[in-house]
Amino acid sequence: MSSGSPCASKKCYCGIPSKMLTSWTTDNPGRKFLTCKFSDVHTGRKGCGWFYWVDPDVVEWQRVVTNELVVEKRLLKTELRIMMTELQKLEDDKALLVAANERLERICNGGVAGMKGT
Repeated sequence: MSSGSPCASKKCYCGIPSKMLTSWTTDNPGRKFLTCKFSDVHTGRKGCGWFYWVDPDVVEWQRVVTNELVVEKRLLKTELRIMMTELQKLEDDKALLVAANERLERICNGGVAGMKGT
C-alpha cells in the first residue's frame, strides 16, 4: 500500500493510522484488510475493534484453490522439517562412520601400536 493510496490514510476509532494485514482464514484466504494498530491476532487483543476490508470478497473457486494451496504449503513445510531432521541424522551418522573408519585405518596401518590411542 503506497502512502498516496486512500487506504493509507484510514484511521481506526483510536484516531491513529491503521495497519494492513492479510487474512488466512478459510473464509477469506489471502484477503487484505485494515485494522487497529493495537489489535494482535497472536495475543487475542482486539484494539478498538475497527476493521476494513481492502480487497473485494473472493469468489468461491478462488477460495477453494487458495485454501488447497495453503494446505499443500503446510504439508510441504512439514515434509521439509522431517527431511532436514533425517539429513542431520545422516550427517551425524556419517561423522561417526568416518571417525570409526579412521580408527580402523590407524589400527590396520599401525598394528598394535595404533591401538594405544583408542
